Amino acid sequence: MQSSANEPDAASNEGVSGDALSDHPTTASAQAAVASAQAAVASAQASVASAQAAVAVAQAAVAGLGDSAVEDHRIVIRFHDPNHHAVKVMLWADLTTDLVRDFVRVSGGWELSQAIPPLGRLEYMIEVFDTDDSSSLHLDTTNPRHVDGAFGPHSWLPMPGYAEPAWLGQQQVEGERVTVEVEPELGSVRVQMWAPADTDVTTELPLLITHDGPEMDAYGRLTEYVATGIASGKLPPMRVALVAPGARDEWYSANPAYAKAFVEGILPAITEDLPMRGRPILMGQSLGGLIGLYLGWHESSLFDGLFLQSGSYFTAKTDDQESGFATFQQITAFTGEIQASGPREDLPAITIVCGTAEENLENNQLIAAELERIGADVGWGVVGDGHTWTCWRDLLDPHLTELIQKVWS
Repeated sequence: MQSSANEPDAASNEGVSGDALSDHPTTASAQAAVASAQAAVASAQASVASAQAAVAVAQAAVAGLGDSAVEDHRIVIRFHDPNHHAVKVMLWADLTTDLVRDFVRVSGGWELSQAIPPLGRLEYMIEVFDTDDSSSLHLDTTNPRHVDGAFGPHSWLPMPGYAEPAWLGQQQVEGERVTVEVEPELGSVRVQMWAPADTDVTTELPLLITHDGPEMDAYGRLTEYVATGIASGKLPPMRVALVAPGARDEWYSANPAYAKAFVEGILPAITEDLPMRGRPILMGQSLGGLIGLYLGWHESSLFDGLFLQSGSYFTAKTDDQESGFATFQQITAFTGEIQASGPREDLPAITIVCGTAEENLENNQLIAAELERIGADVGWGVVGDGHTWTCWRDLLDPHLTELIQKVWS
């Protein structure tokens, strides 16, 4: 049967080869473009597959290395470095406790393993050397426990039996803050005043004062401790004065000029509009503990108590390693005065607390013994930690609690 002229002839291309079709210039160009695109896709897929394989290898190495933890009566700290870019890895920890410091190469990175040290918690960073002379400090990315501090966050691991303070996260009274600017001759000092929110400004309350106040509040959780203690009834309602540090290395180093500024300027400024019941408790950490003892020693009638945390009571006998510190001679002159003193029954009640793994432990023990020798009422407390804000947080209860209950009851 003959086909219509308007209908395509189904057989019209029969016998025409593919080569003949590809000889058409338009068709050949399109096919070349398609082939090129297919080749590009294939190349991209190969690159993706290669990258996925590399990721899989790295993930396998990481999975095999594991995370830092306490395992089988040992602490194991790990640094993931599957390609071993680092030439050396070391543990950084500001502790006097004997610790293994050098990591060893293992599959997937580096590892440090040692017997559990006599600590409640280990605060640390990982020091990574790109060359023998170039290093940088890193958080432990395998360990989610990080704690903030004045010099940035650190990693930490709890040792068996360690528990954070029971008051953390408990019910608190609400607080309010007012900032007081003081301008003694020595220089400007900012003091943040905290009080329970339901307190009238005319109400007489006991006063707790701390040097390095903003830091002790932010990292040592001081007002949270106070607010929780008030809510539970363990502590009386009180005001807290958070004294900000200025030139702390100079001012807090048993400096008579700062003591004069505190007595004549700072203390009157924070109490003139806020009535105080009794006399304050003065507290401080490190050099702040030193200036606290210095003020209590020379102005004993001003205070009901001193709460001194890891004070930097340098002596020639215990702290030769600090002899290059700018105010070392000034500090040792003051601690020497205590060591040479006769009886002092006028001193306020004193509580000295410290970490068991810090350089200041020995000089704190020495000064506590000297104060007891001359007749002072001295309390003592330690926790298994270093010279850290968390150490000082953990020492608040029961030690500050007991001092407050003793002198303000």
